[in-house]
Amino acid sequence: LLVIGPLSSFYAWESEYFECFGHAIDSQRMSGDASISRSQKENHLYSTNPKELTLISHAGIPILEHEIIDFLKQHKVMVVVDEAHRIKNAEGVWGTSAVEIAKEATARVILTGTPVPNGYEDLYNLYRFIYPFKYQDILQIHYGQLKEMTKNTLASNESRVKQFINNINPYFIRIKKSDLELPEAKETTIMVKMDEHQREIYDFIEGKYIPQLSQNIGSTLKGTLNKAKLIRLRQAATNPALLLKSLKDTLDTEDPDLHVTEIYNESIDDFEIFQKIVNYNKIQAPQKFQEVKNLIETDILPNNGKVIIWTIFVQNADELQTLLEQSGIKTKLLIGRVPQEEREYVVKNFNNPEHNEFQVVIANPFSVSESISLHKACHNAIYLERDYNAANFLQSKDRIHRVGLPDGVETNYYYFISEHSIDSVIDDRLNTKVERMEKIIDEEIPLFNRIKDDDDTEIITALLKDYAQRA
Repeated sequence: LLVIGPLSSFYAWESEYFECFGHAIDSQRMSGDASISRSQKENHLYSTNPKELTLISHAGIPILEHEIIDFLKQHKVMVVVDEAHRIKNAEGVWGTSAVEIAKEATARVILTGTPVPNGYEDLYNLYRFIYPFKYQDILQIHYGQLKEMTKNTLASNESRVKQFINNINPYFIRIKKSDLELPEAKETTIMVKMDEHQREIYDFIEGKYIPQLSQNIGSTLKGTLNKAKLIRLRQAATNPALLLKSLKDTLDTEDPDLHVTEIYNESIDDFEIFQKIVNYNKIQAPQKFQEVKNLIETDILPNNGKVIIWTIFVQNADELQTLLEQSGIKTKLLIGRVPQEEREYVVKNFNNPEHNEFQVVIANPFSVSESISLHKACHNAIYLERDYNAANFLQSKDRIHRVGLPDGVETNYYYFISEHSIDSVIDDRLNTKVERMEKIIDEEIPLFNRIKDDDDTEIITALLKDYAQRA
């Protein structure tokens, strides 16, 4: 078995093999471990008796493409591409190498929850991989025509789409979340009243940015500035101390919004407000932090429960962990800077109902978005703050609400929202986006490009309206 997947999937493939077959598997990781030399990798691929499971990242295939082809020629191998949307680019290096090695595989499988994130053309390379010698007979349509189908939303296009779906229908299995018959999860919104100092800081920042946001809807440069200002508002609504650092220093290394930090370097120019921000965390922990700690102490730990806390900002993760540890609540982090080996230790033990060394994990949705299951022992999720990316939000929820939940278990989501702030606007827009996205997910071919997750216009418009009503 050769599995091509993200580094985060490696432990899952090894542990789930044991779940399925009752014995551990001898595996060889080809990516993610700097201690494994090129010659060691080649020794494995050219061995007459290689290990049963070979694990490699999507980025690792081009580096060892010829050696992998030789390996497949010499052995009877099933090749699996996990999170296969990563090889969707027919002209990309990863996608091209995957198709080349597929020609020598005995069997081929692809796994993905987002087969067409951009359009019908995303399926083209997946079928080139599955049937490298017959994909044209199956698809019966060229790459350029698939792109045209994505662009063309006219009624006359429907028959072409239906024909295309009929062509590929025998060659994939589509499992919708509704098919899984999971028990309904419970969602609780907790409104948090800002303390006097935070309220003053937030109102100052919002009052400064709102006029600028209303003027900046339009150009790409102004759109980037708007995104940065929205991030600052979200920070002020949770923890004003974040405003003292550059945006880059507050975002996770895997956060796609890091690009906004390249041109944005605005500082607080009001001395009195600046001093309030400097002194903020010297006075007390942010109100949200205290409310989260109270919920854990009163509702979760007394029931011997575990909880994952989602936060966008790494400084929040660090400061909240410190607060919880000071209260005797053992807490681990799953954020971008945590090494892969430590991440696997945290996931393994957090997911073990018998392991209670720590019962709280603070995670970033960009670092724990794919191939990680936490549902075997954890049934509570707290959202300290959220952005307005519906796909990331749904993926984070699915970490603890998925196939394999023990009978009679209730899954709980807690959303912490600062009163009279951008939090309420994001909550409202996310609910609307999630409804749209869930309808698309239930379609036979879910075309996710209909959801513009990176468009700030909608959130800005809603924020301006909300601000006007409050003002």
